[in-house]
Amino acid sequence: MFSEKLKQQREEKNLTQAELCKRVGIRRDSYNKYERKGIKPPYDVLARLAKELDVTADYLIAEKEQAETNDYVFVAGKNGVRQKFEIPSDKLERFKKLIEAGLPEILDKEHSDL
Repeated sequence: MFSEKLKQQREEKNLTQAELCKRVGIRRDSYNKYERKGIKPPYDVLARLAKELDVTADYLIAEKEQAETNDYVFVAGKNGVRQKFEIPSDKLERFKKLIEAGLPEILDKEHSDL
């Protein structure tokens, strides 16, 4: 399943194996093992692949497909690292209220020099 997801995501981004390898900084023979044999890469490589393919590492390595109950993804950046947070549909409204309630205060503290 990992190899299938990896290939599918690469193809959806219209990337060749060589292009993805260059972007991620790995050798093509290593990548071939991931996509053709399903061998899972070290975590640091997995994280770079996920980032380049704009998916989570969990998505790539999950054995089962998650139920389609998560319909909102929040992407945050910290120190140049992107993280995705999938919010279940039944928690989305509460999440939005929490963000709306806390965001002005956070922004005021972080950007008090603006």
